Amino acid sequence: MDQEFKDLYQKLYDEFSAFRWPYPAMLQPVSDLLTLMLFIISILNGGAGISRMTREGYAGNWCLDVGTPYFKRQTLICLLGILLFFGSLFLSGPTKEESQAREVKTLQDKVQTQELHLNAALSELQQLRNDLSSSKEEVKRLGTKSKDCGKRAEKH
Repeated sequence: MDQEFKDLYQKLYDEFSAFRWPYPAMLQPVSDLLTLMLFIISILNGGAGISRMTREGYAGNWCLDVGTPYFKRQTLICLLGILLFFGSLFLSGPTKEESQAREVKTLQDKVQTQELHLNAALSELQQLRNDLSSSKEEVKRLGTKSKDCGKRAEKH
C-alpha cells in the first residue's frame, strides 16, 4: 500500500512538474526568428536615421529632428523584440537540465528502493541459512541418537 501511494505521488508530481504553457514547440523557432528580424529591422532604422541626419547635415540643414521618426521606430521595434524574446523565453517551459535533474532524482530513488529490497532479501537469506544449518545439526543429533538406540537394542 505504501509503495502504491509513493508511485501515485511520483506520477502526479512528474505530470504537474512537467506542465508547460500551451505553447506549441513549432512556435518557438518562429518567435526566435521573428525576434531576430525585429532586432535587424531596429538596427536598420537606426542606420537610416543616422544616414538621413548625415545627408541633411551635408546639405546645410543641421536639424536633429530629421532622424527622430527613424529613432522612434528603432526604439519601438527594439522594445517589441525584447518583449517577444522574454515572452518566448518564459513560455518555452523548463530547461533540459531541469528535466534531466528530475530524471536523475527519480533514478536515485529507484536505486535506493532496490538497495532496501536487496538488503531485506539478503537478511532473509541469512536467516534461511541459519535455519538450515540448525536443522542439519538437529538431524545429525537425532541420527546419532537413533544409532545409539540401535546399538543398545542389539546388546540386550
